Amino acid sequence: MRKRLFGTLVILLCLTVMAFGQNEPPKYMYCEIVGKAKFLSSKIDVEIDYGQQKRWLTDHRLADEDGKTVSFVNMIDALNYMGERGWKFVHAYETKDGETIIKHYVLERLYSEKEAPKTKSN
Repeated sequence: MRKRLFGTLVILLCLTVMAFGQNEPPKYMYCEIVGKAKFLSSKIDVEIDYGQQKRWLTDHRLADEDGKTVSFVNMIDALNYMGERGWKFVHAYETKDGETIIKHYVLERLYSEKEAPKTKSN
């Protein structure tokens, strides 16, 4: 009786593990925020790169819901803004353009099927 009960429990445990193991992995979308110092100002301009094609002479700075350009005091201010919108920090690095230091922050966010990023294969 004990062997039969133990065998049944082992089978149920294996089936449970197999059922949970077949879940789809979470899907993430990524963006990069790039901060550059404003000319003659202590604030910074932040551009968001979602992987979109950039057009020449197009403003890629971050804008709010009303289309107004958002200014930040520093990159942590920008990270807090994006964090409030569901983005999580992944990685940061700096580059130089002449004497200007450009800060890059890579962020990720889970997305649903209706928010799936548009790619060349979609």
